[in-house]
Amino acid sequence: MRLNKDIEILDGLPILHMTSINAIVCSDIHLGYESRLARNGVFAPKKNLNDVKKMVKSAADMSGADRIIITGDIKNDFSRVELDEFNEIREFARFSKEEAGMKEIVFVKGNHDNFLDRLAKPLGITMHQEEMAAGKTVFAHGDALPKKEWDTLVFGHVHPAIAVYNGLGVKERIKCFLYGKTMIKRHEKEVIVIPALTPFASGVDVNIGDVSAMSPIFKNIVHVDTMRALCVGEGETLDFGTVYNLRILARV
Repeated sequence: MRLNKDIEILDGLPILHMTSINAIVCSDIHLGYESRLARNGVFAPKKNLNDVKKMVKSAADMSGADRIIITGDIKNDFSRVELDEFNEIREFARFSKEEAGMKEIVFVKGNHDNFLDRLAKPLGITMHQEEMAAGKTVFAHGDALPKKEWDTLVFGHVHPAIAVYNGLGVKERIKCFLYGKTMIKRHEKEVIVIPALTPFASGVDVNIGDVSAMSPIFKNIVHVDTMRALCVGEGETLDFGTVYNLRILARV
């Protein structure tokens, strides 16, 4: 699904493709997630890295991209870089270059990515502290307001999803992109929120409850209710309409 002349959603994947710089864009991969669970006494199968690699390879094959941009939360632990995180980041970098054909790996630092800076150069990763710009498109994590001028703002952090109920009344979540427009100083701007790539993050229900506090961008730039939920389906992207309308349906 094409969002504008330069950016498209790769159908069936929580990944964007930006044509002008031939880059795939994803967010919130949270490498080392299972190890963090294990330290808290919860043991889960090691699948996060493998699933992330499969999606990145599919995106590379679909788009022909030779650059990958990750808009934050590459790792999972807040306080330090655990050994498993380091090993998985190193393997992800190797895989991206050698198997997915990426000539450049770009990390935009997220709130989980403390102490990651010293690893970037040895692993051949380009690291941006807060945000990066490609023309008039700015990529950020989403936990702070952007500082650069932009026409299109792309961020993650929120892990957006919508809640739906089956015939038995059981709630399920579907990961979604959020896409909206806003006026700033009489100029129309675009805002795109990317769902989490990690399979362990089922998402945050944007159509139930108040998620505006999750990012200052929702409070100061665009209201989440005005955005469209573009859901990641099996091999397709489904437009579920505005978050406002989905909120109304959730109350029925």
